[in-house]
Amino acid sequence: MSSSTEFEVQEVLRSFGGYNRHVEHVQFKNGREGVRKTLPERFGRPLEEIMQLSKDYQTGLIEVGVSVVPISALFIDGSDGAKRLVEIQPVFGETAENIMADSSTDALPPILKTYLIDIVKPLFRSTKDRKLDIGLDIGPRNGLSNGRGGFSHCDLVPPKIRLENGKVTLEYPEPTDPAVYSIGEVRHFDKGGLILQLLTQLCKRNPDRRQLFQKCLVEFLIEIGEKGIAETIQQTYTQKQIEKLECSGDGYLRLRDAACYVSYLDRYNSRTPQRLNHLFVLLHMQDQLVPTENVEQFKTEVLHWMDEIQGG
Repeated sequence: MSSSTEFEVQEVLRSFGGYNRHVEHVQFKNGREGVRKTLPERFGRPLEEIMQLSKDYQTGLIEVGVSVVPISALFIDGSDGAKRLVEIQPVFGETAENIMADSSTDALPPILKTYLIDIVKPLFRSTKDRKLDIGLDIGPRNGLSNGRGGFSHCDLVPPKIRLENGKVTLEYPEPTDPAVYSIGEVRHFDKGGLILQLLTQLCKRNPDRRQLFQKCLVEFLIEIGEKGIAETIQQTYTQKQIEKLECSGDGYLRLRDAACYVSYLDRYNSRTPQRLNHLFVLLHMQDQLVPTENVEQFKTEVLHWMDEIQGG
């Protein structure tokens, strides 16, 4: 692909950070702008393999019909002695997350439905099975307005793809803990887990709209013939159910969903968004399982919150 000299950075206009990667909106020395993502070399798969898998991932998403933000360039750079994979994408529009957050109650359903049609529908239609061969980090922050009245998925590196041996790629470096791998597979390669992940991400930004999000998602899933998946996101939670949830498999997603449910019950409280965000931070994970003490604190705070609401 293109050489690194074509994409020498003149100025970083905005930095988005990242746990195991760096994402920046930059201006290149040739005057053009782009979004530059870099993955420093770490243990695990060679960067050359990650680069090829990323190309395969982009191709796979396009082949099933998912709208994606194109990759302008993908190359390995070692100009300063530190080897890294560099991905360049064009600057696209606002995120679906921000657009929906700023929309009125009446305007939100068609916006969310457009996002689902562009990003989720083709992926789900690609197989009748619950398990997907191509995964997705479904966070609405990864869906960008494409200027054509729709949305395109921008998160293509590192790839989420099922290999010939049935194993999936999740991150770079890959998680080595089997429990972390299991949670990642459910979040990104299971239809039910993927939709539950989307619901919690939507609710995290707007906890008071949980019921509206659920309604839109259920209607969409039924329309595309996924009634069984629709049933998985209509759950409410009792204190006993929350106490029994475990931080493994889809239990991790259920814990976050339970927090979203409780936040919806307390939606008129001005502290609710901050309180919910704190709970998400407690349960945040990357390549290591959430510490047991964090899970216990999470449950204690959610149950205490529920007691407050119920006047206990």
